[in-house]
Parts: sequence; C-alpha cells; structure tokens
Amino acid sequence: MQICIIGVIRAIVVQQASVSYTIEDGTGAIDIKHWNDAVGSATEESVNANTAQVFPRNIYVKVHGRIQSYSDRLFCVSFKTVPIEDSNEITFHYLDAIQAYLELIAIKNKPSLSSNNTQLSNPPLYKISRNNINSIVKRAIKVCGDEEVGSHISSIVDHLKNLLDERQILRSLNELAEEGQIYSLMEEYVQLVDL
Repeated sequence: MQICIIGVIRAIVVQQASVSYTIEDGTGAIDIKHWNDAVGSATEESVNANTAQVFPRNIYVKVHGRIQSYSDRLFCVSFKTVPIEDSNEITFHYLDAIQAYLELIAIKNKPSLSSNNTQLSNPPLYKISRNNINSIVKRAIKVCGDEEVGSHISSIVDHLKNLLDERQILRSLNELAEEGQIYSLMEEYVQLVDL
C-alpha cells in the first residue's frame, strides 16, 4: 500500500546502501528506509548523483513510499523524501488525514442492507463543512444512480441517512443544481454534469 507521511525526523542511521529514519507524526513513530540507487554503479560520479540525501534530525519531511512488514514490524520503504519548507503543508496534511479518517469511520458505521432499517437518532460528533457535504452528495449520486436515468433523490437520502439528515442533503442538491454541477432528468431524479 502506498502512503504519504509528514513527520519529524527523530533518528537517523546511515548505511552504505541505505539511509534509515525514524519519523514521528503526532500519532506514533515509524521507521523509513530509503535505499540508495547507487549500489553497483560503475563510476564515482553516478554514485554521488544517486546517493540518498541525508536530512538532519528534528526537521519536518514528506515521505512517499509503501508499507512493508518484516517479523511483525511495520516500516516504510521510501520512494521520495523531501524537506517541508512551508508549515501550511503540515497543517493541510493533518487536516487531510482527519478528513480521510472521518470518511472511513462513516463508511464503517454504515449499516448493511441485511440489518434492520432503524435510523440512528444520534447526530454525528463532528461538523462537516458545506463543501464536504456537497462532495459527499456528489459521490452518493454516482454510487446510487444509473448512467441513463440518474439517481432518485430518495435513494440518495437513504444512502446518506446515517451521515447527513434529509434537509442537509436536499439543500446540497439545490446548491449543486444552482452551480450547474447536477441537473434533473425527470421528476425526483438527478444526474452529475460531466465536465
């Protein structure tokens, strides 16, 4: 699985073929291994050009890589590691991670079709922004609909009943229609505009 992590370098181990970092991101620490591309290179110039850059401790870096497991221990093999120069990138990454977590929780808490059809009366513990509501509704239109007929409004409401109330969904549908992002094919059916 490919991932992107932003965190602070807490430990560094430099070896001939690789550089290993311990990155701490606020939720825990993970070991990152960045292999040098220079192993087996013929010339000294190519060795210097392909050797992984070693970053100092206590700086923020962005790591692109994939999760691996060895002896019941998780670590990340890095494709690319770059220093963070703008602190807004750190904030954006944390907010993006929170949004992904909340969407995952919403999917996990969605009842299956075989369960009873009682609706949960407890409202969600988090507030969803207007733009996120619109994007959630647009995704529901894709999931619930047919390419030719579109999505019936009641099936969209039913699909999102544990995440949003009907009033929020209908308001979002009106906003999307006013913005020209959806259109009505027939009464009670909506379709996304292909851009």
